[in-house]
Amino acid sequence: MTIPTLPSPPLVTDTTANFNAKAFSWVAALDAWTTQANLTGAAADASASAAATSASNAATSASTASAAATSATATANVSIWVSGTTYAIGDCRFSPSTFQTFRRKTAGAGTTDPASDTTNWTPISSDLTAGPTINNQNVANTDIKNIRTATFNGEVNNATTTGAVTINWTTGAVQKQAEPTGSITYTFTAPVGPAHLQLKIDSDGTSTAQTFTWPGTVVWLGATWTAVANKKAIINFWYDGTTYFAIGTNQV
Repeated sequence: MTIPTLPSPPLVTDTTANFNAKAFSWVAALDAWTTQANLTGAAADASASAAATSASNAATSASTASAAATSATATANVSIWVSGTTYAIGDCRFSPSTFQTFRRKTAGAGTTDPASDTTNWTPISSDLTAGPTINNQNVANTDIKNIRTATFNGEVNNATTTGAVTINWTTGAVQKQAEPTGSITYTFTAPVGPAHLQLKIDSDGTSTAQTFTWPGTVVWLGATWTAVANKKAIINFWYDGTTYFAIGTNQV
């Protein structure tokens, strides 16, 4: 965008007639010149703003790439988590139940799978053979189309077999309870929003008699599920953001 050249200004050496003619012409051109100058300045400001946005986006992309590279380095050749082993802050291990990789947040040992231990471990990657992990991505209520089958890396295993058990639904919508050996009292950690959830009560035929106590937010649809010793069972929940509507079915 080019600012027009003003006409020749009047000079003290001009005759009176020429001076007046130049002065009138020069003053008349000022309005158009001012308008064009303002437009040019606005265009320059817009270009500067666009350049600043591009620079910011480039910096964000570079940061994302750096984080991805750091994660890839951390998870390369990572070994499996071993129960009871002492780990330092920053150590990376993959979960034997989900095959996702987790980074240690606190120093120490433990017997809870990293996939269920959000206090001491944080997820940093996925099993690359199974595809990328996308955590809590907001897709703005758009449809997800053309998916033949949605699969999971595996069932999240809840290894405690008696007493207090916390089912953390943020670690997976498909979970299992290890072979019960006594009465179990459940606490649920809610998922981030409404979801269909499933819990398998595992049994290989040698479990002792057991009872299950559910959170007060569980509402049974129809008959309340009752455990049958030495039988597997599937408990399905629909979580609406507050209540877990449940249906339970025992193995025949």
